Amino acid sequence: MVSPKLSYRKAPNWRMQSSAGLFGWKSFVIACVALSLIALGVYRGRLVQKDKISTTLFIAIGSKPSNFHLRESARRSWLQWTSPGNTEYKFFSDHPQYAEDSDKEHAEKLLFEAKAEKDMVLMNIEGGYGTKEDNNFLDRALYQFEYASRNYDFDYFLRVDDDSFLCLHRLMFELKSYPSQQFFMGRFWCKPGRHRADENFMLFSSDLAEFIVGRTSLVPMDPSVTFAWNFGLLAYTLNLTIFDDQKRIDAQQGYLTDYMHANSSSRANSDGYKEFCEKYIYAHHVRHGDIMKKVYSSTQIHLLYDAPEMSSHRESCKATEQSFIPARHSKTLPDIIVGTNNAAV
Repeated sequence: MVSPKLSYRKAPNWRMQSSAGLFGWKSFVIACVALSLIALGVYRGRLVQKDKISTTLFIAIGSKPSNFHLRESARRSWLQWTSPGNTEYKFFSDHPQYAEDSDKEHAEKLLFEAKAEKDMVLMNIEGGYGTKEDNNFLDRALYQFEYASRNYDFDYFLRVDDDSFLCLHRLMFELKSYPSQQFFMGRFWCKPGRHRADENFMLFSSDLAEFIVGRTSLVPMDPSVTFAWNFGLLAYTLNLTIFDDQKRIDAQQGYLTDYMHANSSSRANSDGYKEFCEKYIYAHHVRHGDIMKKVYSSTQIHLLYDAPEMSSHRESCKATEQSFIPARHSKTLPDIIVGTNNAAV
């Protein structure tokens, strides 16, 4: 894992202004410079652990305790493409002690699964997901980042959910051509004031992941909103190469297929199964395990793949949609507007 050397973007064509006078943009820029210097100093003083497992990609899979069928379907489908030294993964779920009451009835079965499969991390975080305006998505995400940082020496870190299908073999091929530093891949919402990546499918280069783990108090984060919403501000201020994969991430920002999201495999158009990994890289809200397994068994592996057309978040959405207001869903994040000069709010 390389030493993080993140910098902040200098973009004269991008505005940063107060939307309510509560947070001056000059103060914000000064804070950004200060946190950059402090954070990098923290990194340089950290000790390297020699007992970490080396891997190209670490995958953190969020999973509700009762989703036994989805975890098992993932293990029997796209997770079959993992290989030691190249890919490592863990399911992150709630420990029964902290789970919601509705999940505590599954405690014995969950503990047995975790012991038998050895691919689960049961988190000591309050269970449940809360509401849109008050949830614990940030705590869950940071737990995943910190666990991976303590136990693995990875080049890339990926966050997904258990109701997903990932063309892992193709992603591993493509990682060879992706930037190794200051890199993020996901799919953005093309909405004024909400132009940021979605919570699901977030790929980080190792230095960016370590930056998040080693954040200081000067990095603004609100524990009551999602990690993706918190990261929305960093995506605009950090000097990152961003791949906004609008055409291949089949998710709620705009579904690209019907068959991956059918209620059952019998109702899905199975003709698309063998073509999914030819056209796409990932699907979210795959609610039926049989669909995962049938897509996996229908997929043909190739030695080479065409390189994807990489578009940034400033190219994939209309200019009028490129604005982000951190305070729109947060009481503590800066009340500023970041975006293009002609973006709507």
